[in-house]
Amino acid sequence: MQTKVEYIGNIVFISFGSKLDKGALVGDVEMDADNSAILETLLEKELENGKVNIILDLHNIAYIYSYGLSIIFYAYKDLVDKGGMLKILSPSISLQEIFRLLKMSTFFEIFLDKQEAIDSFSKKK
Repeated sequence: MQTKVEYIGNIVFISFGSKLDKGALVGDVEMDADNSAILETLLEKELENGKVNIILDLHNIAYIYSYGLSIIFYAYKDLVDKGGMLKILSPSISLQEIFRLLKMSTFFEIFLDKQEAIDSFSKKK
């Protein structure tokens, strides 16, 4: 799995894919144990650097194993505790269903449009 981290103002935008093509990550990947560890390391680094507003772009994630789900949940908790927020962008229909069944979608917002996800941080209550 390859990752791409972008900084948009005070927001960290993290995307995933199997390869880089013309500056964009493409290709589906599974968030298995190894790839979840990559996500965990990325999130820890951003928190250590004081970044507390994060968008995870999941459009290339075909499936998330339980370890990956727990990392996302605990990242959400850590970010909120530090005054920030975690938002999800473009999960597949199957991932949306997993989030719904596990009631994770009650914790973080899910967006289909990148700009709406970015703009939502300025509307934070």
